Amino acid sequence: MEKLMLGLEWYVVFLFSIVLHEAAHAFAAMRLGDLTAYHGGQVTLDPIPHIRRAPFGTVVVPIVSFLLGGWMIGWASAPYDVAWANRNPRRAGLMAL
Repeated sequence: MEKLMLGLEWYVVFLFSIVLHEAAHAFAAMRLGDLTAYHGGQVTLDPIPHIRRAPFGTVVVPIVSFLLGGWMIGWASAPYDVAWANRNPRRAGLMAL
């Protein structure tokens, strides 16, 4: 029971962190002129759009890694327009930063 509660705490922190991180990339892209992530619903702190975009990296891998190793790893992503990034390399760099 204690490991289950610890896993739940880890997952809440993991999910909050990854959603905040990816929403920040999406917000920066929107402010810099690439509306791809905005139109994809990624400029939000709601975890559902981020989970829908990368369910394996936001749900499966973190849970399995915790059960097997006692820690969590995973991923998510915010979409961007590659053509926009090629036209605006400095803005793309700021978005990535």
